[in-house]
Amino acid sequence: MSQEAGRKCAARYGIEYIEASARDGTNVAEIFASIGRQIKLVIDLEENNFNKTRLCVGEAAKESKCAC
Repeated sequence: MSQEAGRKCAARYGIEYIEASARDGTNVAEIFASIGRQIKLVIDLEENNFNKTRLCVGEAAKESKCAC
């Protein structure tokens, strides 16, 4: 795949483009670091949304008109 095709593909999916080489190790560590940052970001966002979610059961659900 050419650099241009790779960049276009990454842009289409909204992901980062990093050129790497398994043969000589160029940017391999950077790719794994980037993946780790993205995973952490998703986890942090999910935890933040989870902490904002109110779960209502029983009478509390009836009183609050919870959508659950």
